[in-house]
Amino acid sequence: MVSPLLEIVATGAVVDLTDVASVIFTSQNGVAHAGPAQDRPVFCVGAATTQAARDAGCVATWVGESSPELIAALRQSKPPAPILHIGGTHRRGDVAETLSGAGLPTRTVDVYDQALQPLKSEASAALEREVPKIVPLFSPRTARQFAAQAGSQAEVHFVAISDMVMSEVAHLSAASRHVSRTANAQSLAETLRNVLHRVETGDIPQ
Repeated sequence: MVSPLLEIVATGAVVDLTDVASVIFTSQNGVAHAGPAQDRPVFCVGAATTQAARDAGCVATWVGESSPELIAALRQSKPPAPILHIGGTHRRGDVAETLSGAGLPTRTVDVYDQALQPLKSEASAALEREVPKIVPLFSPRTARQFAAQAGSQAEVHFVAISDMVMSEVAHLSAASRHVSRTANAQSLAETLRNVLHRVETGDIPQ
């Protein structure tokens, strides 16, 4: 059952690459809404974002699985600046501010918004049924949105992409809790498949 808690909406912001020497992407959505980066070096968070940037014609380099890892890598390698971070309106940490403070002038353009969505009626109804329910959570915002929509007695098997995300549903009653080994979609999917198998075989009580 698919009930997205976010909808990606273009902001209409214009990406101005005048005087920009390097580009940062921290999500695939940034790539999708950015337009061409031309011949500037591009630095990305995550393998999927890096591949999306390459597919879009960018000379893209993977520099970590999180914004802090990207910041650390760029502070060490010191890429050409000024730098433009192309991302969304809701971000954890300020990449541009941190890099600018480290001597790498960086500004941000928000090309998409992540609009919160309510649970679909069929998903809300499923939460009330006496059946096993596994809920994957990808971000603190979606975790908070699920908590607000589901109520305190969800009794689901939570699969979160990180400890930070899981902390947002710590107050909910849960059948079980599981955090993916690394904070990326592939690892979360592997954890989800493992939890599903364990629930189906009875290794994890329903």
